[in-house]
Amino acid sequence: WYCLFFSVRSLACGTVCLGEVLLRIEDRGKVVIGHGLVPDIITAAGKAYLNGLNRHVYLQKEAERK
Repeated sequence: WYCLFFSVRSLACGTVCLGEVLLRIEDRGKVVIGHGLVPDIITAAGKAYLNGLNRHVYLQKEAERK
């Protein structure tokens, strides 16, 4: 796994603040994007990473079906 891009942003909506994390992960030439959006940026980073891993596993299984 290689992290190609990692971005952390703070989104303020009135009295609620959210942390947004966007990342790109590459494995064996395939690039997937992960996204996390929650009030805590550490949790947002974890969710983004898991989101990217889940997308990668999904794409692998779809490729095996064909």
